[in-house]
Amino acid sequence: MTRRKPDKSTRHHRKPRFYGGDGTNGNISRVSDKMHKAYHLLFAWAHPAAMVAGILNAQWLCHREVLVPIPTEKLPEVLAFLESIGCPVHEDEIGITDTHRILCSGDEVADDAK
Repeated sequence: MTRRKPDKSTRHHRKPRFYGGDGTNGNISRVSDKMHKAYHLLFAWAHPAAMVAGILNAQWLCHREVLVPIPTEKLPEVLAFLESIGCPVHEDEIGITDTHRILCSGDEVADDAK
């Protein structure tokens, strides 16, 4: 029986270097090598987030839903509005991280934030 090698972890720049992204921990996500290759294959270096959202909306998501990139500083306002119209969104369901919370508060993101 052949044993599968575990998928190694690799660094993904959230904001690509060619768009001014840096190598600080706040801009790096650790993802599996397979997921990293799949991301770049699917999105062909698409940036900004609206381009990625457009690809996902057109090809992958149910037509009853839409993915919309929201600037982090507007997130509290958008979540409050959605709740006010009866569409509450729970942060843990949409991938809100501690870094998002820090940016929403106006504080500086530490270099070791994920």
